[in-house]
Amino acid sequence: MGDKVFVDSKKYGYHQRATPAPGLKKNEPAFKAQYSRTAYLNKIAGELNRIIKTYAGSLHSGNFYNELQKRLRPEPSDDIYLLLTRLKGSAVHPQYTAERFGPLPVINARIKNKKINVQLEVADHPYVKKTIADCYYYELVFLCRSKNSEGYTHSTQLSEWLFMREGPAVFEFVFDVPAKPAQWVACLKIILGQGEEPLNRFEGEGMGIAAVGSFLKEDVKKEKTALPRVVNKKATAAVVRVKKLGFK
Repeated sequence: MGDKVFVDSKKYGYHQRATPAPGLKKNEPAFKAQYSRTAYLNKIAGELNRIIKTYAGSLHSGNFYNELQKRLRPEPSDDIYLLLTRLKGSAVHPQYTAERFGPLPVINARIKNKKINVQLEVADHPYVKKTIADCYYYELVFLCRSKNSEGYTHSTQLSEWLFMREGPAVFEFVFDVPAKPAQWVACLKIILGQGEEPLNRFEGEGMGIAAVGSFLKEDVKKEKTALPRVVNKKATAAVVRVKKLGFK
């Protein structure tokens, strides 16, 4: 009857309750589809978390997996490239982010001479006024998927030390090309030092997913035609501004 149903229960007797909402029952298509998508997103987040954890060391946070899940869920598409682009900016540890030292280098990747060349363009030195650091270096963790594959090839390389007194720099990292290279993820760690010796403290380190891209032309087109992404804005209290009466 309307949005109510009558139930004859051995435990509670003959009673009335609300009609179950569509998609709540396990055998309904809506429930199955949602369950399948959740498992798919969990698998993506779990694999990336597992790989990056091996390179992050003590910088890895137990909350990183949840952070990846949180960023993946709002993406309306199940396309792997569009999902991965959601992860740019994810911090491996919420307290020790790479961005807290200032703008990150611009990262670009291309295939040249049967190798993957990843270029790091360093335009600004990190903000280090509250430390004794006079130099720093980057560790680049590069992950690459093969087309129609769920796994990643991954490797890491270190830049040479860069001193604060030096000008802008460009680094080029070279990695092996996997079979049928497709989407890639670049995770960047910055390590501050003094006299080319690491500071050996969390305050001088930061790590996160700095860039996401693809070697497939069709992926670049997907990003241009993707549905607009909704940004959840925090609610702000209404502000009343009083107009000035004039100047003295």
